[in-house]
Amino acid sequence: MHHFFQDRKIYIKAIFIIIFITFFISIFLSTSFPEQTYSFKSANCSFIPGLENKNTLFALDKEISNNIEIKIAPSSFRLYVDGKYTPIYKENRYVKEFQLPSGANELLIVSQGYISKKFYKSEIRKNFIEDKLEKRDSLLKKISEINAGNQPKSVLFSKDGKLIFTALLDDEGVDVISIDEMKKIKTLTPPEKFAKKKGFVELLIIESLNELWVSQMTTGYLHIFNLSDLSYATSISTKGIYPKVLIKSRDESKVYVSNWLSKDISIIDTKTKKLIEKFSVADVPRGMAISPDEKYLYICLFEGKGVIQKINLKTKEVQTLNNIPKGAKRHIVLDAEKSLFYISDMYRASIFLLKYPEDKIIKEIKVAPNLNTIALSYDKKYLYISSRGPNNPETYLLKGPEYGKVFILDTESLKLVDYIWGRNQPTGLDVSVDGRIVAFSDFLDNNIEIYQNIKY
Repeated sequence: MHHFFQDRKIYIKAIFIIIFITFFISIFLSTSFPEQTYSFKSANCSFIPGLENKNTLFALDKEISNNIEIKIAPSSFRLYVDGKYTPIYKENRYVKEFQLPSGANELLIVSQGYISKKFYKSEIRKNFIEDKLEKRDSLLKKISEINAGNQPKSVLFSKDGKLIFTALLDDEGVDVISIDEMKKIKTLTPPEKFAKKKGFVELLIIESLNELWVSQMTTGYLHIFNLSDLSYATSISTKGIYPKVLIKSRDESKVYVSNWLSKDISIIDTKTKKLIEKFSVADVPRGMAISPDEKYLYICLFEGKGVIQKINLKTKEVQTLNNIPKGAKRHIVLDAEKSLFYISDMYRASIFLLKYPEDKIIKEIKVAPNLNTIALSYDKKYLYISSRGPNNPETYLLKGPEYGKVFILDTESLKLVDYIWGRNQPTGLDVSVDGRIVAFSDFLDNNIEIYQNIKY
């Protein structure tokens, strides 16, 4: 009997000890990991115009979790929260995750060789931060970012360098940006029956007529605007399907149009505004350039063998250059003094140098995935190259895992001497006549970025 009561006392004492320990563990956990009082919602992270010098890209909501996803270019950055280094605990390629401590106010993004950037709690929208840092030492210094219409496809400077035009693929015309005011001042639209069908692609200026031309894929038409007052003038049918790139003869008497789906080239008389003729090519045509002696039209084939075709402009005889590696040739520009064509290949991530009249590839320069537009500076010293970066696995119409870039190729050394980060899919690109200003479009961000080359 005595042993029974003694054992019972020990049992009861053990229960009390267990309860006591459990109570203190619960107190410790509650104080060590307090419940968060705010949370973050999702964001599309598009650029907000007029805030170029302010860190106000994101806005906070007060009710979601403190688990933050962050996509920053470059991806090799360090994160400090209220001055304290905060490690990344999860990474899926270029999207990383971290825990924002309760009561945190200031986020600092730091990467060697780049200008650091701050975000404040009140500036974060949802649970996602997406932005880029600017390089400290670069040929290109950022001037501004300007909001444009939906899916700005191409970019073109006026000849006096005072205006930038951008054709809108998913909108109703062409946006006009003033360099002096650093803002969009107008949208050029053709008649409603055309405008509502969207699909505006490439641009061309006919200086002798003071006209701006734009191609529209969805209708098969070209639309012309007067540069003197930015008014609509007329529209021309290409008689082709999905017209894209426009180039002109040296004397500006003719415009050549590459028709994507009908796989042919339309020739338009610039004065009469009439279709002169149309001829077929081997596969999907895109970029074009005329030889220095004006005897041949060189055409990039984007699909099929993805090579170059050469058309005798007098006889219309077609020749395929089979010595060029298969790929997806996109744009072609000419340095007439050197009799040298520069050709971008989207699939091979390369720039090819084609010597005229030998039609010989003298060099292939590897650059980056998904090359888009190329443009030569006025003095032919630099070739600018836009790259939209890796594709989204589902479709290129969704943001990819990484921002794109704009590269600078030195045409003397044939070396890539610099690059800057763009945003989601840098696409259209152009250089002002004096070489000072470079502008490009972020296709999926509805955004135009403007930089200055410090060498000019």
